[in-house]
Amino acid sequence: MVTDSRAALWMRVFESRFLSDESFVQTVLMNSPFNSTLVNHNMRYIYWPHYDGDPSHYWARMGYSFIGGPQVINSSSAPSVFRSPYMFARKFEPAVDSAAVRLWDDWMGLKLRGARPPEQEPLGGASYANAQMDSETPLERPITR
Repeated sequence: MVTDSRAALWMRVFESRFLSDESFVQTVLMNSPFNSTLVNHNMRYIYWPHYDGDPSHYWARMGYSFIGGPQVINSSSAPSVFRSPYMFARKFEPAVDSAAVRLWDDWMGLKLRGARPPEQEPLGGASYANAQMDSETPLERPITR
């Protein structure tokens, strides 16, 4: 049972929205007293197939369920992800390359134990002075093949 009036309002706003779980947190934060301190960047590593030209070749090779999505991070592209300054990465697919998921787990395990991998760039561009991360750090990193 929700008794707080603000929580009840947000419940009414999102109860009939399509994919409301994908926009709830950011909507509430942008409508909060903290909105002036938010970093305007998703800090997510995504490599889209169209960066390499016509994406239809990639999607045809991968199969129907991958059409329209980003390239799957595999064992050979994972080191580029780990060197990036981003906190999140998309898309890992265990059915395509389970070794990449194990690499991710090992890398995150190091970070969770407090180690900062020396090859990872700092997230220095994401500051209040540069909330867009547009001058120091590019939004996307090409995967080194």
